[in-house]
Amino acid sequence: MNGALTRFLSPCLVLCAVLVAGGSPRPGGSLSPAGTARAPTAPAPGDVVVTEIQFAPSPSTNEFVEILNVSTRTVDLQSVTLADGNARPDPLADGPTPLPPGGRAVAVRDPTAFADAFPGVPFLAPAGWEALNNGGDVVLLQTGSTVLDSVAFDDAWASRDGASLERIDPAAPSAAFNFASSTAPQGATPGRRNSVFDPDREPPAPVFADIRLAGPVEVVFSEPLDPATVPEIRVDLDGVPADEVQLVEPAILAVETAGRNRPVRATVTGARDRSGNAASAASVPVARPPDPDDVAINELMIAPRADDFDDRPNQVEYVEVRNRTGDLLSLRAWMLTDRPREDGTADTLRVGRRAGLPPAGWAVLFAAPTAPAAPETASLLARAFPEAPLGDAGVALLPVERSALGLRNDEDVVRLHRGDGTVLDAVAYEEDWHADALVDPTGTSLERISTEAPTASADNWTSSAHPSGGTPGAVNGAAAAPADVPAGGVTVTPSPFSVERDRALRIRYALEAPVSVLRVRIFDARGRLVRTLADARLSGRQGEIVWDGRGDGGRSLRVGIYVVLVDAVDASGGLVERYKRPVVLARPLGG
Repeated sequence: MNGALTRFLSPCLVLCAVLVAGGSPRPGGSLSPAGTARAPTAPAPGDVVVTEIQFAPSPSTNEFVEILNVSTRTVDLQSVTLADGNARPDPLADGPTPLPPGGRAVAVRDPTAFADAFPGVPFLAPAGWEALNNGGDVVLLQTGSTVLDSVAFDDAWASRDGASLERIDPAAPSAAFNFASSTAPQGATPGRRNSVFDPDREPPAPVFADIRLAGPVEVVFSEPLDPATVPEIRVDLDGVPADEVQLVEPAILAVETAGRNRPVRATVTGARDRSGNAASAASVPVARPPDPDDVAINELMIAPRADDFDDRPNQVEYVEVRNRTGDLLSLRAWMLTDRPREDGTADTLRVGRRAGLPPAGWAVLFAAPTAPAAPETASLLARAFPEAPLGDAGVALLPVERSALGLRNDEDVVRLHRGDGTVLDAVAYEEDWHADALVDPTGTSLERISTEAPTASADNWTSSAHPSGGTPGAVNGAAAAPADVPAGGVTVTPSPFSVERDRALRIRYALEAPVSVLRVRIFDARGRLVRTLADARLSGRQGEIVWDGRGDGGRSLRVGIYVVLVDAVDASGGLVERYKRPVVLARPLGG
């Protein structure tokens, strides 16, 4: 350090003028028995860290590096050197330079430029400073050959042009996750606490777990784990210790489950993050992969309202899926495809997330052009449907970062796949499925009437009657609660049945045979067949079929008495079950 700089920044000034995180200096080194303060010594690894890097300032010469003493004793910077990626170390100071606990020292490349930009902030000016590369470089602190701290940064860490890179948590590692662009008005905070200062005091917690289709259970944590401590982590699956635990991503553990049934709960003990925070035992449910028929496509917004001048919020396309089971299902790697081409290929949207679909809950897959941080409140979907319970625990939101899902307004196919390509559910919809009374279907979704009746049946779909045009994440308006069916019986509700008022007749059956070939037909009062709802369809013991009150070909039927005839042939033994139920087809008064 030359004489002028020594006069400008004496060791006393460095000690007295540096700012301390939290606003006031912490106590210095311990006192000797005689009451004399212990003399500063060279820092050891971990005593000092790089807390701020200004690598692309304006003017370009105004680069600086800030250093923080994170130890509990005063250290001397006289033996500390600073180097970049070229590994040519330059001494920070040429004389004793004490730095107290919590103290900051700023090393600058251009004293004049720095003093103009940050007047009154003390600094050090190492001789022979090499310019930091704007695309990325290394900042290396050493004492002799001992590395005190090393930050290998690149411009991808920055989110704000011209701003410095600030360390988020002084106790956390010198890695990308622990640095962010300064949010300070000047674009930097030399000599004072960083604008992004946010020390991590919380231990890592498991937030989600699922079992892969042909692999281990994966446990996702709230933050990255310390790789060195992974061998100390214990994972119990349904109370039984796991065979093997591996870190496959910074915040994800893979847990082997060879030869076991699908676990339903994982308990993790001893997880530690990269700031040293240790967690006690914590458990999380394990989601399983969905099987076909576990989920049902339940609602489609195919023609959203998008008029910027109608004083109503614009809508977005969405597909709602219902979990028909009592299990937590994994949403990992879900895909949507449309109508396949002749070669079998189709347009594919990857919509899956490492998240779970709650038992009997809903997943809403929707277009999100702006990718909001809080889709349950700030997305276009949330604004268009303010009454929808999108933030409820039973709703999983899957935003797709695009302006539309690609659903055609007139007709198309929507197929839902899990990660291995297995089709979970599919529907070939048509615009004509909307209610006849609806003049313009724009802004109104197609809602499924029953999750038990076939997805592909036109009778099982109708227009949403909700004032906002849809019910994403909520029970469909047309999905009235079905009546209980006694074993070996059929119920039809409601009766009298009005197409205009009730939308659909629900035909629920409970058969004696476990597997049957089913035929369901509608006859008028004179015994004439007017509609075939199912013909030689394979069915389980229970199910539901809906009727829209129309005859074959969609023709209107007169009011009056009709008969629902259900025939079931036992697929193994030939037992025939036959059930007849009358129903009154009516019209509303004044209709």
